[in-house]
This record gives sequence, structure tokens and C-alpha cells, in this order.
Amino acid sequence: MTRTDKHEQPHSHWNDERHIHQITHDLNNCLMVLTIHCDQLMNDLSTVPEYVRKIQLLQDNLQLAAGIVQEIAEPVTHSNAGLRVTYDEFFTFLVSQQTFFQLVVGDDVDISLENKII
Repeated sequence: MTRTDKHEQPHSHWNDERHIHQITHDLNNCLMVLTIHCDQLMNDLSTVPEYVRKIQLLQDNLQLAAGIVQEIAEPVTHSNAGLRVTYDEFFTFLVSQQTFFQLVVGDDVDISLENKII
């Protein structure tokens, strides 16, 4: 998972509240898209118990991730102090969710997370 747009190297701005807000906003958008796809899959595959369990696992993890993103975003949007998240902390979170990401995209897509900070 690499991002090659204007946020290519966000680590230099991680303590800037605007950037944290943008990152959490983008993550929420991604989580919403994944949630919609999970809902559609649940409707399409509701008669297959094996898939229902897997989709429910995805939905549970999406809710967990959304809660974490909300916890990160809330202090930034509701106080002047804000929550400071280092690049390493956020990267560690992404790595911890790699299995979940792989489950979402399937075995045909290879996900690799690289920490390019020296």
C-alpha cells in the first residue's frame, strides 16, 4: 500500500492537526467503502454460512478500525491540544491490520507495507 499523490511522504507533517484530520477523513472514506462492499456481500452470500462468518469478521474489524480512527480524529477536531500520532505509531497500526486488509482484497492481490523512513 503506497500512496503517490501529494501525501506521498506524510511523516514530516504528522503533528500538524490539518494533516491528521485529512488522514482520518481519508481512512473513514475507505472504511465506508469497505463497509458498503461487506453489506453487499452479506446480501449476496447470506445463504452460505462459511461466507457469512467471514463477512461478519470483516464487518467487526471495520467497526473496530472506525472506532480507532474516530478516537484519533476526535481530539484533533475538538481541542486545541490534539492527539499526536507519530508516523511509526500509525505505520504500526497499519501493519497490525495487514491480515485484515489481505482478507478484504483477497488472495489475488499482494499487499506489502513498507516503512521508507530512514
